[in-house]
Amino acid sequence: MGAWGTGFYSDDTTSDVRDTYLDLLRKRVPPEEAVAQMLEEWKPDRDEECGYLFWLTIALLQWEYGHLPQERREKALAILASGVDEARWAEVRPRDREKRREVMAKLEEKLRSEPAEGKKLRPYTHKGLPWKVGDVLSLRLGRECEPWRGSTFCWPFDDLYTAVLIVDSWEEDVGDIYDIPVVAVYDWVGAEEAVMEDLAVTPFLRGDDWFRGTEEHKWYFHSVDHPLRQD
Repeated sequence: MGAWGTGFYSDDTTSDVRDTYLDLLRKRVPPEEAVAQMLEEWKPDRDEECGYLFWLTIALLQWEYGHLPQERREKALAILASGVDEARWAEVRPRDREKRREVMAKLEEKLRSEPAEGKKLRPYTHKGLPWKVGDVLSLRLGRECEPWRGSTFCWPFDDLYTAVLIVDSWEEDVGDIYDIPVVAVYDWVGAEEAVMEDLAVTPFLRGDDWFRGTEEHKWYFHSVDHPLRQD
């Protein structure tokens, strides 16, 4: 049994169903379309041990967010009346079994009542880039030392400048969607910002020396001063 407590969401199935359903809602997927998508993946009616938890979780969430269809309410109440959860918890300590009964009794009480005004859920947003493909950016290089790892290495370009060309971007979906730049790094470092005349005849670093503008490189490229060129 994938549970670590008697609480309703102290369970792998219920917590995963909750997270997936709310993720879809925040992506602006309509409630019933979200359920349809999840049914394709979860197939709860084929899961004799935990499938009922899928339906109870969906019913609870739809009750809380104000869009619970009557037929789904009735399905959830029928599951609660069937004793399937009691059977699943039959082998645990009597104290935990009693706590679980209380959890399910509160769930039933909720589902039998009329829901209050639905909770508000903030939709995900798309965080776009302030630059576009073809822009050239001046970057001030940061400082990198690792004395806590017993290393004497220090990044040797502290407070020097380089420049990059935006060549593409990709989306990172971490809830909110972020556009992450893909850059070509000019093979140039200087004490002052580069000028476009110099970069016009400067090659790019190749292969393993390409950098993406991701979190892991924030120590190196920590300050975008301003675009040198914007198309």
